Amino acid sequence: MLDALWQSRGMPRFSAREKSHFFSSFEKYIRAGMGMERACQSMLDLPGFTQAEQIVCRGILAGLESGETIGDSLKRGQPLLSDLEVEIISAAERGGFLEIGFGHLGQYFHRLHQTRRKILKGLIYPLILGHLAIPVSLFAMTMFARAMPDADTGSGFDLAKSGAVWVMMIYAVFVLIALVGVRLHRKARNSPAADRFLNRIPVIGAARRSLALSRFCEVFHIFLLAGLRMSEALEGAGRASQSGQIRAAAKSGANLIRNGNPLSEAVFGDPEAFPNDFARAIATAEESGQLDGEIARWAQFYTEDAGEAMERLAEWAPRVFYWFILVLVAVLFIKVGLAYFGLIEGWLNFMP
Repeated sequence: MLDALWQSRGMPRFSAREKSHFFSSFEKYIRAGMGMERACQSMLDLPGFTQAEQIVCRGILAGLESGETIGDSLKRGQPLLSDLEVEIISAAERGGFLEIGFGHLGQYFHRLHQTRRKILKGLIYPLILGHLAIPVSLFAMTMFARAMPDADTGSGFDLAKSGAVWVMMIYAVFVLIALVGVRLHRKARNSPAADRFLNRIPVIGAARRSLALSRFCEVFHIFLLAGLRMSEALEGAGRASQSGQIRAAAKSGANLIRNGNPLSEAVFGDPEAFPNDFARAIATAEESGQLDGEIARWAQFYTEDAGEAMERLAEWAPRVFYWFILVLVAVLFIKVGLAYFGLIEGWLNFMP
């Protein structure tokens, strides 16, 4: 639905699958020692390059020619690229580890594509079931209504029209839920309240938390390796997490560090943003001088945990929809049965 909306506005589609290949290609070029200009030009010369990829690459080249950073150049690709991509690459560029930033984005969009693909595959059967059951049941109820001995000519039509209205209302509810969900997801990047609300949704919340913490740890590790000040690294990683809760906690924690407090006190400040086991591990690592390695281990842990959470999401989302369709179909068939018994009763009463 959103892809169709973009295309209707003249904006090419840039799917999660295409973004995964796109950022993974940049990771390979950067690891091979190529500059961004040469990498972009090489990718533009490749056959089968999509329109969205061309727009982003040309935007990067134009930005670099104007003296902009790579992160700022990526902004020229918006709205094809979100703030997530810009924040991650800006942080990786600043820390001097561009290949890590591109690699993280490649893995993230690969997981997103796989999850969406599994959800869509799981939705095929309930969608077919619903689209077959609804018209068949409406047709049956219409025919039964028209066969009643005292039925007028418009009774069947009125029933069919009423059923069609209910179907349109169901579609409208699903569209509304999708639009509200997208709006909340975008708002949650900066709003702790919206982020907290989404994180409390079963299955979805677990995936969101793990993804946000994996981004936080990846970028925080990059900043530590680059030798940035602790307060600056914490605040920058909070922005890159794309989580309103983590962003707010990181900002307040950075102020604590600037006032002379240790990192452990900063991460213990908000248990909802930074889980207790994570905060305790960071505190012991800071005290023992092993913070770099500990952050890297947690980045790996949350990356794997996010993958498992998205697997659960891909498994449960179709199930919830399937049970909704089953309940809807059951209600429709009960209505068909009642209409049939009403027809029999009507003819029995009509007979002398």
